[in-house]
Amino acid sequence: MATIKDISRLAQVSPGTVSRALRPDKSDYVAKETRDKVREVADKLGYEYSLQPKPDKNQLNFALLTTLSLEEETRDEYWRFIRRGVYEAAESQNINIKRVIRMDEGVDPQTLGEYDAVIIVGTLSPTGINTIKSVNRNVVLVDGGSNANDQVDVVDTNLAEVTTQALTEMAKQSQTISNNRFHRRFPP
Repeated sequence: MATIKDISRLAQVSPGTVSRALRPDKSDYVAKETRDKVREVADKLGYEYSLQPKPDKNQLNFALLTTLSLEEETRDEYWRFIRRGVYEAAESQNINIKRVIRMDEGVDPQTLGEYDAVIIVGTLSPTGINTIKSVNRNVVLVDGGSNANDQVDVVDTNLAEVTTQALTEMAKQSQTISNNRFHRRFPP
């Protein structure tokens, strides 16, 4: 019976690459040409594998809908950090980001109904949010501005509000310092 090491040797790739290429949940991490080559060798050797994922009854499957093109996301480090944060948080909660959908590539909102929830990264119009909510009531908007109008859960930095709060606090501190200096110079 063939082993992963046998396939690795004949396909001229590492055993880890063979393992990923033959696992439905990891095969996207392997280049298509390599994946095809590994599967061809596995088939020739009679190695049994399944391309159907094993369902995890405790795992939730989410769709990640991004309003950014791949080029925009690649060019802007901020969005890469957000994307990485989404993946890390999902993994820690046993959530599978099953599909990444880019708005610029087109999206059929009806397909979003098959997921346990939809995470939207970027700004989407209230109409767009309502369209998604009509097929999936579990929607989280990440860094999408204030377009949600309490329609969905929002994770947002809201820099304008945070900056205003910080400046207000600094003004209070400055006033307190000024008052203390005045009273030291001119005691009552």
